[in-house]
Amino acid sequence: MTIAIILGVSIALQFAAALLALRLIRPSGGRAAWILIATAVSLMAVRRSIVLFRLLAGDLTHPPDLAAELVALLISVLMLCGIAWIAPLFLSIKRSEASLRESSDKLRDLVDEQKFLLDNMHDFLYRHDTAGVFYYLSPSIEQVSGHTADEWKKHYTAYMTDHPDNEKVI
Repeated sequence: MTIAIILGVSIALQFAAALLALRLIRPSGGRAAWILIATAVSLMAVRRSIVLFRLLAGDLTHPPDLAAELVALLISVLMLCGIAWIAPLFLSIKRSEASLRESSDKLRDLVDEQKFLLDNMHDFLYRHDTAGVFYYLSPSIEQVSGHTADEWKKHYTAYMTDHPDNEKVI
């Protein structure tokens, strides 16, 4: 009767592992992988169930081996623990991705709002890197300088090439 209890517990653990694996499809995005794992674990549980039903029916033509069933029970425990252990990681990743999306949306809105404000100022503003690549030129450049953006960039680059120490002055 001890072996029947071991088989029953092993079956329950394997089906629990299969259900947990199926629950991880959505948070992990690994649909095919989790379905394969759940299917494999379920088939192991079905195999254990066949052995248990034969034992309970009194069919002792192929009696289960206690040592083999204890190993199977240990494997069942390890499978369930392994899947349960990684489940929070996938859930955490999903929460982090959602938080990142939300932060990105807020930042994009802030940048759009800031760009709107800068574009509608009557002052001339610009931003460039150390290599002279411009990131921003306000639309009021022609009104303020009398030059198009391309002309201004060309004059500015030529001036800074001749007077590199004046970067802070301009």
